[in-house]
Order: sequence, then C-alpha cells, then structure tokens
Amino acid sequence: MNSSTVHLLDLPDEMLIETFNKLSTVDVLNSIWGVNQRLDRLARNARFTHSLDLKVRTSYDERCSMSDVILDRLCSHILPQIHDNVNSLFVEPSPMQQIFRVCAYANLHRLTLSSIESKDFIKYLSGMKFP
Repeated sequence: MNSSTVHLLDLPDEMLIETFNKLSTVDVLNSIWGVNQRLDRLARNARFTHSLDLKVRTSYDERCSMSDVILDRLCSHILPQIHDNVNSLFVEPSPMQQIFRVCAYANLHRLTLSSIESKDFIKYLSGMKFP
C-alpha cells in the first residue's frame, strides 16, 4: 500500500484562506504570522483581513478575552501591517483603546462592540484618542 501525506502548505491559497475564515481570526493571525513568506502573504490578504473578529474563542465556542501577550503582538506587529484592509471590526471594550491607538483604520465601516453598557460606551468614546 502506497502511503502519501499532504501538508498544510501543499494546499492552494484559496483553500487555506477558506480554512482560515472558519477559525478564530486572532488565533490564525497569531499562529501563522512570521512562519514563512507564503503564510504571511495569506495573513495579509484582504479577503481574510477585511473583517476582523478580535475576540478569542475557547474550544467550546465561548468568547473570552485575549491574553496581554497576544494583544501586544497583534498591536505591535500585525495590525500596523493590515489596518488598511479592515472594513469591519468586532472587539471587546477592554482592548479597544489599545487597538485604536495603534493605527487609523481608514476603511473601517462597521465597529461591533461586545458586552458593553451604553454608559460605558460613552465613557470609552469620550476618553479615546485616535491617531
């Protein structure tokens, strides 16, 4: 019997992007960024980064906060390189200021905040300084 193996990088770009779209954006960006040139190019692809869900999902499909290490990497290395692609952003209130302080999102048309009270929303907006 002839045994063959298929590796992730053997898949076509379109299939990889479709696979990435089924996974947590934060997990994909954090996992593949800096691995190799092809995965970096795919991670920067506008089809993948036009809508960013910056909430982390657990294995039970529950949402939780991202760690400070992941947030710092996202804000220092990843968002500055893809911010022009972002049309839609889903974020929780706690990292919102750090995410918006990193860069201007010139093409952002939709911002969705999870789990925020209206009084807190006004407080966040009034205290934010945009680039």
